Amino acid sequence: MEIEIVSDIKNPLTKRREVKFKVSQDSSTESKAALKEALCKRLSENPEVAIVEKVEQLFGERTSIGIFYAYKDKESLEKTEPKYLLKRQGIISEASKDAGKTEASPKEEVKKEVKKEEKKEEKK
Repeated sequence: MEIEIVSDIKNPLTKRREVKFKVSQDSSTESKAALKEALCKRLSENPEVAIVEKVEQLFGERTSIGIFYAYKDKESLEKTEPKYLLKRQGIISEASKDAGKTEASPKEEVKKEVKKEEKKEEKK
């Protein structure tokens, strides 16, 4: 696998480094995980706050082009990138996804209590 950096831009608004790259493969298309590891090593970035956004195979060639983002911190990564992408690349887990959910709202709890009381009255 041979990686060529096409462009490297620092975006202060999103607190990330945006890298467009080109990869030449000997066999099949490299996985996003393998590309992320290689790019983090080459660019001296932290793999915990980096993500490979897209990898596209060029038709009839053993070359792929892609987009790689390296964020300053995990907070800006989670704020900017869609949750499904973070989950797919193993940055967030199911447990953290469930932790964000809240219990039933107070209105829903009151409705449940009222229904329970109505059922008790009907039984009498």
